[in-house]
Amino acid sequence: MSYVTGIDKRVTETEIATSYIGDKFEENNNALIEAKKQIKTLKQSCSSFEEKLKTMSDNKANTEKKLLDLEMKSMKDNLVFYGIPEVPADRPEDCQKIVQDIIHKHLEITEDLFIDNAYRPFRRNASREPRPIIATFHYNRQRELVRKTSFEKNTSLKEANIGIGAQLPKEVRDARKPLYSVMRQAKNAGKNVKFIGKELFINGRLYTSATHEHMDSI
Repeated sequence: MSYVTGIDKRVTETEIATSYIGDKFEENNNALIEAKKQIKTLKQSCSSFEEKLKTMSDNKANTEKKLLDLEMKSMKDNLVFYGIPEVPADRPEDCQKIVQDIIHKHLEITEDLFIDNAYRPFRRNASREPRPIIATFHYNRQRELVRKTSFEKNTSLKEANIGIGAQLPKEVRDARKPLYSVMRQAKNAGKNVKFIGKELFINGRLYTSATHEHMDSI
């Protein structure tokens, strides 16, 4: 009898242990299911956050582009004249007359040009380099006449140490700077080159670093 009782006891203990293991398995399985649900929820939240972040980034880029476009439009009638010596600080300076004289003398344009404003930006600094003069033309057609003629009269301007160029936002100037050598190379090869904002177009195609190796095909 004691032998049978011992067996019954072991069977009971085994049943209890099995039941405990089953309960633990069920508990762990439920925990695993709950963890998977939470992971799925977290993934959905991350995906939603990434979408919102991308939307915010796109909106920021669009806003910056619009601001840059507005800044460029505000400068579309302006030209910058470089290398013109400054008069002493205690003497008045007629920047409009200076610009008109340069246009007549070095560009040989006899047409009466209407300049709304001309000034040197910023304060004088310790550098001996003269500050440029920014001139705003009343008519964009006249501004373009001066700009294009400055290319033709480049030799005369260089001899006088004078430069003339479009006024551009710093962001655009910085973006164009490494592209000028490419522009000159393409221009010397007889290709049509044009800057639009920060981008260079060669024969109507956008130039990128990826297209540099295929310059001959542009």
